[in-house]
Amino acid sequence: GTLGWGGGGAMHVPYRDSKLTCLLQPSLGGSSRCLMLACLSPSDLNFEDNLSTLMYASRARRVVNQVVVNEDPQSKLIRELRAEIALLRRQLTVTTAAAAAATTTG
Repeated sequence: GTLGWGGGGAMHVPYRDSKLTCLLQPSLGGSSRCLMLACLSPSDLNFEDNLSTLMYASRARRVVNQVVVNEDPQSKLIRELRAEIALLRRQLTVTTAAAAAATTTG
């Protein structure tokens, strides 16, 4: 994952800077969808923790992942070959029908 800062480019997520980002690295940096929820305390005593949570949430919302389907190469090949077989069968049906029509009319 990358963090998009206000400037023009994106920046790598510094996973080792925080125990939380280190723990969440597979979700933040992988190709999965991830939902983060920031919980705050209503108590004034937790102001510093709340501020830290809000700052982290602000940075986390800038994480950009490219979600892609993780597909086994063999399964992908099988799917592509089945699609090709279906296409070839349709072409064969059309060609056979055209040839049959040509022989009956000619």
